[in-house]
Amino acid sequence: MDISKQVCSLEQAKKLSELGITAPAFLIWVEYLDEAVNQWQTKVLAQFQEQSDDIKYALADSRYNAYSGTEVGVMLPAFPNYNWETYYHESDKEWRVQIMGKVFGAVPTEAIGRTMILIYMLEN
Repeated sequence: MDISKQVCSLEQAKKLSELGITAPAFLIWVEYLDEAVNQWQTKVLAQFQEQSDDIKYALADSRYNAYSGTEVGVMLPAFPNYNWETYYHESDKEWRVQIMGKVFGAVPTEAIGRTMILIYMLEN
């Protein structure tokens, strides 16, 4: 499985950073200039891979924690007054998010669903 499918989206990672979530993650989203095609690319890397050749052009502010579903799950118990869950709907073959009894529909991965819950809780 593509590692980027196991973590929150880049947009969610940026939002968590804006909301003050700074706990280190094992993986990071990096935006870098790919000189071969002269375009900006995004990639998920382990923290220790940060200095590899393919991202040597990364800007200091273009690194965001790419939290896994497990890492986000550890943060969620800090909100005991919220009833939440992510679950896989077998017949529709999709992940769903439920917060306080309201189903928020399909999400592509469990990590994205859990991060959606965390962002909701931080903002409300």
